Amino acid sequence: MKMLKKLCCVVLTAAVAAAAVGCGGSASTPAAQKMQKLKLVQSGYEIETDGLGDRYVYYGVKLRNPNKLKKASAPVIRVTRYDKKGEVTGTEDWTVGTIWPKQTAYFANMTTAEKDTVNVKISVYAEDYVEIDQEKAKAERNRFKVLNYRVNRGDDPTVVGELKNNGAKVDSVMICAVFYRDGKIVGGSSDFTGRVGKGAVVPYQVNTYGSGIPDYDKVEMFAQNWGAIED
Repeated sequence: MKMLKKLCCVVLTAAVAAAAVGCGGSASTPAAQKMQKLKLVQSGYEIETDGLGDRYVYYGVKLRNPNKLKKASAPVIRVTRYDKKGEVTGTEDWTVGTIWPKQTAYFANMTTAEKDTVNVKISVYAEDYVEIDQEKAKAERNRFKVLNYRVNRGDDPTVVGELKNNGAKVDSVMICAVFYRDGKIVGGSSDFTGRVGKGAVVPYQVNTYGSGIPDYDKVEMFAQNWGAIED
């Protein structure tokens, strides 16, 4: 009888322990990571008029994925333009590539500005967050390295330099140059390379339009895969 009681006690104890593990009570089983939204750390823009009288918004953003294991897939940068009454004059969405866990990313682009546009609001959102392992996240964060840059002013201003691919061969890489002045983003531009081989170092050129390059005292460069990855 004593043996039966002892056996029942052991079985009950095991059942309670199993339930605790299933509820995340074991220290060896980490709780599921809570999803955090993609953060718009900073944004900025300048509105300029070219020699033909056409107006453009040159903008840049700094984004941060705060998640430890979840990538933000196909995030959207929304640029909405307003007149002095606060009414919408136009809007445009730009879908960019994956932002990996714990990655800080920079993007820059341009869009048209109507004659009565005086203000611009920039926002960002992502609807798809997919969990990946830490090793892959780290590898993707470090896939590309912008080795250097040089800003060429003149009639056709450009930003040029070299890029290294630390991963597998890719069809194309997007290069973004974001300009700062007094700690604030004041615009930027982006462009694309051709195919970049595994471990290759290749030159890049970011073409700008209009005056393209504002007065600046700092440049942040960022590279992102923009095509199929091949082994």
